[in-house]
Amino acid sequence: MERFFDLIDRFKFGILATGITYMGIFMYLNIASYKKTFPIQAWPSSYVEKMPEEIEIKPENVEVSSSDPGEAAKNIVNDMNDKRDRSYEKFSSAEVAAAEAQKVKDYEKQLYSDAKAGRDKAGQKPVEKLTPRESELLKQAKANAATASNAAAAKNAYKGKALVSFSLDGRKGNSLPAPSYKCGVGQTGLVYIAITVNQSGVVVSARYEAGSSNAATECMIQEGLAYAKRSKFNYSASAPAAQSGYITYEFISQ
Repeated sequence: MERFFDLIDRFKFGILATGITYMGIFMYLNIASYKKTFPIQAWPSSYVEKMPEEIEIKPENVEVSSSDPGEAAKNIVNDMNDKRDRSYEKFSSAEVAAAEAQKVKDYEKQLYSDAKAGRDKAGQKPVEKLTPRESELLKQAKANAATASNAAAAKNAYKGKALVSFSLDGRKGNSLPAPSYKCGVGQTGLVYIAITVNQSGVVVSARYEAGSSNAATECMIQEGLAYAKRSKFNYSASAPAAQSGYITYEFISQ
């Protein structure tokens, strides 16, 4: 150990000089690196995303969808292929013609009932035919119904949401009941059912389409399928044996 310390004492000036030299080199390299600059190249202008111009919020800049979830659905059947202009206020549904036809049937039934009662009271023999006067009244009733139907057809179709909407090219709905209030409290949504209809207007298949539906629950899906299968359309000899279309049901919370 004494020999080791003797060697250090003998070469202490050399060791000190070496340490100072290494320290000087170390400090020089660090100071030199601080003097160097490394410029950052700017991104090409094509990569710089421009900020959009600010738009003042005004009523004319706000687009409101006609299918606003807050919009109340009207209790009608809406034919999506109806080519008439559409309106929220002045509109007529496809059911007007059917309603007028039913009025004529009811009136005809009443005429026969009144005729039978009158003849029974007079002691006359019942006959199947109406009198000329009764026939004229029935004819006038049919003419009035046709006029009302034609006038209704000239009006607009409904523009807003309906409880039932359908699309079946060239066909009319004879009976499309709505299951809209059958799923209880808090059950609000839209169910889209793809259908296949034969020439007689009978729905031969119905399939739920999740991608076109909105907030549909299992109850809504099952009710929509059941009601779609019960729907009826008009007979069409020119329609294909299996015609594709769809029915949508708006479900409203009770």
